[in-house]
Amino acid sequence: MASLRGRRKKTGSVAARRPLAARPDGPAAPDRARLKGRERGLIEPAVRTISDRIASRAINPGNRISEQDICDEFQISRSTARDVLAALQHRGLVVRPPNRSAIVTRFTPQEIYETFSIREVLEGLCFRLAVENEPQQSWQDLVDLYGSPMEEIIRRGDYRAQLQTIDCLIQRVRGSARNPALCAMLDSIDVRSRYIICRTLILRGRLEVGLTEVRGVLAAMRRGDANEAERLRRQNIRGQQDFFRRNEDLILN
Repeated sequence: MASLRGRRKKTGSVAARRPLAARPDGPAAPDRARLKGRERGLIEPAVRTISDRIASRAINPGNRISEQDICDEFQISRSTARDVLAALQHRGLVVRPPNRSAIVTRFTPQEIYETFSIREVLEGLCFRLAVENEPQQSWQDLVDLYGSPMEEIIRRGDYRAQLQTIDCLIQRVRGSARNPALCAMLDSIDVRSRYIICRTLILRGRLEVGLTEVRGVLAAMRRGDANEAERLRRQNIRGQQDFFRRNEDLILN
């Protein structure tokens, strides 16, 4: 929404939708406590939405995001909006100067290269564990998904469907790895990883090569070859890093 992509425009309709907790005539203390409890479940969806916009550059580095922007869009109280901003800050997506709106972080090339190095090791291990933990035939649906359906998605340039397909693969593998500590480490760099993925999706050339690489990984998984799946996934991520190095200015600017 425009409120989180530039300067917020105040309108009567936005004011009319302001959450009860933010109104002078809002609910009494017990009702506010219940409202706060209900809103806890709204924090992560709001964080995910804003994170995806930052990753896709719908919200650019250096842009400001205020508590009121978040209240207006997600229909939550100011205290919950502060929790959203705190979560974004914890993930390294924003900085929060005292008494000012949050500012979207600008990642440095060094931070991106560090992320590639960590991802290569951790995701490679994750893929190996997933193959060791699951029967070979359980990966057939992903082999099918990365066949003609993914080719059609790329052909029509469906950016959102591309992300969903990539997410499907990553989340499936992490669940099958059955290693919470490993997944927590991957979660800690997910923001940067998603930023890289979103930025490279808009550039020509990488998707077709990446599809070939991922198909190789999935073929190894379908054969039950855990070591080969790990090796090829690590090679796949090194290919992403090489592409980033060649297009660093386009991706980061």
